[in-house]
Amino acid sequence: MTRWDDLLVPLTVEHVLVYAKELMDNDFPWAWAFVQEPSFVGLGVVTKERLYLRNQVDWARLTDLRIFTNRGEWHLWQKGSQRWGRRLRLRSAETEVISERHPLWGTKVAQVDDLWWVAHEQRGFSLFVPAMFTEQDLPLCLEVNQVADYDRETHLAQIVDAFLTGLSTACGKPLHPALPELKGGSWDV
Repeated sequence: MTRWDDLLVPLTVEHVLVYAKELMDNDFPWAWAFVQEPSFVGLGVVTKERLYLRNQVDWARLTDLRIFTNRGEWHLWQKGSQRWGRRLRLRSAETEVISERHPLWGTKVAQVDDLWWVAHEQRGFSLFVPAMFTEQDLPLCLEVNQVADYDRETHLAQIVDAFLTGLSTACGKPLHPALPELKGGSWDV
């Protein structure tokens, strides 16, 4: 299922919590957040009550936000002053997808505190992640579903959309947030 429309008010944390709840279920009561603004790219976690990000987000400068779980993705992007495009893409049996892992940055790992680990490169880029991982897990990967469809005129298959569904290690092991309130769930191994 796909739903498109515009958000005609400034994006806030309250919007993020509402959108994330649409993707959560009893098995996974959290969602990943991938945030981009001109001076910051980061991963965070959304629970039913809170958005966890390492850096303070300047909501007026935010350009792109993806909230995702294994069920699908809310994608929000800035379309101009006080206006956001938004799309909900849910995984469905009717949709043909090609699942891929897209590597992220980082060749070294450091634990920052009880919640945050950082993957960083020699050239200075750092990606803070609220999940435990080691250098053997690198590169971390975004789990991506490429949506395939057929052109009605040419009958050729093509990729028509893509959505994020998870975060994993290089070998495909799913990463899960290191939040204390999420300990003990079916994902907590």
